[in-house]
Order: sequence, then structure tokens, then C-alpha cells
Amino acid sequence: MEHFGHPDLNAQLRVAHPNDGAPHLGRDSMDHTHAVFVIVQSLGELGLSSWSATLLQWLGRFDGFEMHLPDECDPAICVRQTLLRHVAAIPSPEEVAPPFSPERTGVLCRQIVQDLIELDFVSYRSYWGQLLAPRLHWDPLSHSWLTFLECGQPEEDICTWCPVHTNDQLLHSHSAFLLQGRGGGNLRGQC
Repeated sequence: MEHFGHPDLNAQLRVAHPNDGAPHLGRDSMDHTHAVFVIVQSLGELGLSSWSATLLQWLGRFDGFEMHLPDECDPAICVRQTLLRHVAAIPSPEEVAPPFSPERTGVLCRQIVQDLIELDFVSYRSYWGQLLAPRLHWDPLSHSWLTFLECGQPEEDICTWCPVHTNDQLLHSHSAFLLQGRGGGNLRGQC
């Protein structure tokens, strides 16, 4: 993998104005569409490439949900930001020996999972139904957002909100999914 150095964390704080002219044609390395590529690259830099399938399958369950959330809660962007913070915190090679020891990787993995389940979008809830009369609640670990959208009936609305109190059981389920590698990349030995 080609290494371009540590990311500029200040770049995520700047207002993005992609160049609409050639050769960029409106694309930028910090845009939403590019986030998945930065996620995979970041996992590689963190020594967690084997976890890519699990993390992307989990994140994919939220694909499209960003359209029903505040801009600052976009799942792909939030996961990217979290991983970039961890990449930026990697000590120089001279300070770590070996850089990706199993112990270090396990600690890092558990910290990343904790950071991910604390992201706001994970706590948001949605249901199909009439106002204050839910018929079907969305469980991201059972159905992707796009699958859930197909379950609505013509007379129903979709309601999305962020509860005042977090559901610790739900957060534990997300953590277990990510750590046990239900998405394909088992980290049981690493985390």
C-alpha cells in the first residue's frame, strides 16, 4: 500500500469546496464518497487490514441513513474521522517496537470499537408507523437501513430521533458484532 504520511486532521475542520473543474470534477479526498477508501487505508496503517470486511459490513448497514441525520452524524464521515484520529496518534517507528504487536493491536482495536459505538449515529433510532404509533423499529444489526426502508407501508411515515438515554444493551450488541467479526474478519484473536 502506498503511504502518503499522516493525515492532516485540520483538513476535516475546513469547509470543503471541491474543485468543480478538471481534473477534479467536484471530487475531493475528504468527500462522503471517498470516505470508505480512507477507512480502508486507515485500517491498513493501523495494522487492522484484516478487520476491513467486518467494519465495512457494519458501516454498510447504515448506508443511506445519513439522509435522515444531521450532517455532523453522517456514519461514513464519523467512522473516517475516528480512524484518522487513531492514525494521527501512531507514534513514530522509532518509538514503538514492534509497531503492530498483537498486544498493541488488540488494545487499539478495542479502543476503536469503543470510540465507534460512542458515535452519535449509533444511538439514533427509527421506526415505520403513524405519529407516535410505531409499527416496525429498525435494528441495524438485523437489517440494513436500505432494507428497512423497503418495509414501509404507503400510509406510514418514517420517524428518526436520538433518544435522551443511550441503550447500553444495544451498544454492547454493536461492540460484540465488531469484535467478534460477524461481518467476516474475525478479530477474536486480536481484540
